[in-house]
Amino acid sequence: MHWIVIASASRARVLHRAPDGTLTVLQAFAQAEDHGAGPRTDPDRRGWRFGRPGAGGASLAARVDSHRREHRRFAAELAALLERSARTGAFRDLTVIGTEPFVGHLRQALGPLTRRRVRGVLGLDLCHVAWADLRDRVDAALRAGPSPTDGCGRPTPRAACDGHGRAPRPGR
Repeated sequence: MHWIVIASASRARVLHRAPDGTLTVLQAFAQAEDHGAGPRTDPDRRGWRFGRPGAGGASLAARVDSHRREHRRFAAELAALLERSARTGAFRDLTVIGTEPFVGHLRQALGPLTRRRVRGVLGLDLCHVAWADLRDRVDAALRAGPSPTDGCGRPTPRAACDGHGRAPRPGR
């Protein structure tokens, strides 16, 4: 069985892809996001501080770190589900399609059995694609193959690769 995970930092769908290309949703997840009063409207909130007098600025570093922790936690939960499923033999092959940097968080969180079953990782945002269009978009992504990386796992534009999946060296 071939599973496809389509994920971003706040949403994920686990799909089964039949040999004829038919997609079936096995599970869907949505990360609870804090849409309440944020730093822009509530300066008394933890992690929000005024800059030096007269600067008129604020530091949102704690807020950004909080979001990053939530994204990593979501990736860990998804990775745990995939590892449990791999152990039960629910899938033989796995393709991950998702946004950066979330795909990086997910790759780091994957268990050893799941890692061995990963067929490809594609840096695309398909989370908001309508169901009617999803099969065509997934098929096109699978035909195109993995995005070339810069050597650190970060996708690079196809035009900026040397044809072997590597970013060109400066001066060439």
